[in-house]
Amino acid sequence: QPGRDTRVIYVLDGQAQFATVIKALTELGHAQHLVVGIGNIWLRDRDYTPTKVTPSSLVDERAAASSGGGKAFLRHLEEELFPLIETRYGPVGDRIIVGHSLGGLLAADALISRPGLFKGYVLVDPSLWWDDARLLGIAQERLKSS
Repeated sequence: QPGRDTRVIYVLDGQAQFATVIKALTELGHAQHLVVGIGNIWLRDRDYTPTKVTPSSLVDERAAASSGGGKAFLRHLEEELFPLIETRYGPVGDRIIVGHSLGGLLAADALISRPGLFKGYVLVDPSLWWDDARLLGIAQERLKSS
């Protein structure tokens, strides 16, 4: 039974990354984690991107048209998914997010714009090139001022 000492690991693109995270935790001997896989196949361009972009050589028209829903997706996690997990499993410990590619971009945006939302961040090959690397510029400015 999970408890306050149990970390909750939220795995973006759970349909592809869940087994890898479980294997890594098992290999490292970390059994006291609750792992929540968040599947997302069709709406990654919307849910995992913090800004709306125009089509370019890196982003096709379809992806650009749906982009920019990352902030709303983070609110969904905070306001709906986190309470659901706590209702189902009781009070749990720290939250960790794992994101790859666009999922890593979303995790990086959460780290920069909402640093208290998660205690730990695992970014695997994050798409920091998104929106002409805008997030890197924001991070640089925040680091200068803190």
